[in-house]
Amino acid sequence: MSVDRLLIKTEPVQGIALMSDIGPVTVSHGGHGTVTELAWQRGKSHGRYVRAELHHHDGRKAWAQPVFVD
Repeated sequence: MSVDRLLIKTEPVQGIALMSDIGPVTVSHGGHGTVTELAWQRGKSHGRYVRAELHHHDGRKAWAQPVFVD
């Protein structure tokens, strides 16, 4: 199964980063707890997997398990 699109929804955070095994894929940053979602569609250079990182305004972070795209 191949993943072509992801929609990440969360409680309000400072930023969401979508990372892959080759580095950052896309990032959504806002002010103090203003980001609640990030949409991604697979492009040509995406790596083998992607995973979300949530960044809170107080420095806390949360990571999702990787989703393999190929």
